[in-house]
Amino acid sequence: MLEQLQAAWNRGDIESFTPMLEQMEARSPETYKLLFNDRNSRWAQWIARRLQQPGVVFVAVGAGHLAGKDSVQHKLGQYGIRTARIN
Repeated sequence: MLEQLQAAWNRGDIESFTPMLEQMEARSPETYKLLFNDRNSRWAQWIARRLQQPGVVFVAVGAGHLAGKDSVQHKLGQYGIRTARIN
């Protein structure tokens, strides 16, 4: 499975991570909440605050944080911030 996820990441196929995230949430809801839901919420909040300031900032997150219902993009959408993937 790890090789498949790495290959998906190399292809930019973020959606391949969604089943893995769903499986993690089912097996260990607290771990999922801590590593993805809560963490992505904090990043989105920080990004939203930072966008109110002048200047340019680069934000990098692991591919697993860009997939699924609790992705950083989804959380940013809750602040009215649109995101777009750039290849």
